[in-house]
Amino acid sequence: MKAIKYILSIAIAVTCLAAAAGSVMAAPAAPPAAPTGGNLYEKMSKSSADTGFTGAGLSGGELQQVVPNIIRGFLGILGIICVVLIIYAGYLWMTAGGNEEQVTKAKKLITNAVIGLIIIMLAYSISYFVIKTLSRATKGVDCGCPGCPC
Repeated sequence: MKAIKYILSIAIAVTCLAAAAGSVMAAPAAPPAAPTGGNLYEKMSKSSADTGFTGAGLSGGELQQVVPNIIRGFLGILGIICVVLIIYAGYLWMTAGGNEEQVTKAKKLITNAVIGLIIIMLAYSISYFVIKTLSRATKGVDCGCPGCPC
């Protein structure tokens, strides 16, 4: 039980560090314009679209851009959880020391994590197809070429 808590806390810490590094490395598209005149409220109420900084891609865009970013982020987190479960199951298997019950538990955990990973990949491909199709339909663009980013 202690090992589970230790591994999960490390996985959560690595995930948080990766998210923090991603938000720090996201550079603004253009340098923010220096505010001229006005009071402090006007200077501080500039939106992220005004400064050019979009961070995680959740602001300053249309709904057609924000929703896919949320879906990708959510499925990415689920994928990370599946990979951590596979690593944990491998750890269980390696430290079983001949204990058949622990080996069976590890095999079952690996099987379930791989099935979950396959489901996540299918969910990503289906959501990508649906979002791309809806985007083309709402924009009124249908060039008919395969793989075209229209």
